[in-house]
Amino acid sequence: MANDRITVRHSWLAAGFNLIAALVVFFAMPVHTGQSLPRLVANLVLTIVAVTLVALVLFREVARSDSEAKLSILNLVLLLEIVLIAFSFIYFAVANNSAGQFTGLETRLDALYFTLTTTTTTGYGDVHPTGQAARAVVSAHMAFNLVFIAAVGSALRRNFYSRKES
Repeated sequence: MANDRITVRHSWLAAGFNLIAALVVFFAMPVHTGQSLPRLVANLVLTIVAVTLVALVLFREVARSDSEAKLSILNLVLLLEIVLIAFSFIYFAVANNSAGQFTGLETRLDALYFTLTTTTTTGYGDVHPTGQAARAVVSAHMAFNLVFIAAVGSALRRNFYSRKES
């Protein structure tokens, strides 16, 4: 019983570590072509290290999960972390490389903020897509949200019934 608690605690610590590593990837990954060579190399090295750490955590947690279970809540949290960073990076890259695609999206933090408001369906309206490419990416993000919410509901239902049977 105590060993199970330690394993669960380590898994959630791994999820926190994964989020930090994913954020490092997001903020370090080079997007601008006008960076100095040392800055570009430093960002690339930092990105490669962080991506490697994220991949190791993900593979470790998936391998550790019950092979017969579909996706555990922890697996879904890890997936959400990666997807949030991926959409944030895509939004930032689109806004940076194609003028007029977004209104109010100028920094990486703006991109992360927009991703979180879209994922949570808050939508304040201060940042929004105006171009067709941006609207296509946001539409894909909204479709992912629907699938993700269904997966979370399924995992919660499965956990509820498995605890009821125990």
